[in-house]
Amino acid sequence: AGFEKAKAQAGLAESAQVWRTSFDEALRRLVADDRPTALIGYCHVEALRIAHLAWSVGLSIPTELSLIAFNDTWVTECMTPALTVVGFDREDMGRRGAEMLVSQIESPDDPPPPDVVIPEKLIVRGTTAPPYPR
Repeated sequence: AGFEKAKAQAGLAESAQVWRTSFDEALRRLVADDRPTALIGYCHVEALRIAHLAWSVGLSIPTELSLIAFNDTWVTECMTPALTVVGFDREDMGRRGAEMLVSQIESPDDPPPPDVVIPEKLIVRGTTAPPYPR
């Protein structure tokens, strides 16, 4: 919903799509004449599979397809090219989650803790570039 709202506010409602699809369908779309210029994968594992699909059909990342995913792990730095990611402080997330869990165990009658937002950051690496001219 946040993505849909942001792209509408940016005037991109028609140009950005959300796919919830299999890798076979993603492959079909990557070879279509109207293929995307960029993909955002749910996680680094999905991005690795998308990168492999792109390679298998001869698409160059980032020249012909930009790729971004979530989760900044050591694997994302080891990809070739290194993956652009939306990362967050996993240590802080773990610590806060553990504190919330301990609090609920020690005081089960207390109301649930408020939602916690862990700030994210865009880490630009080698898988993004301006759109490829067609």
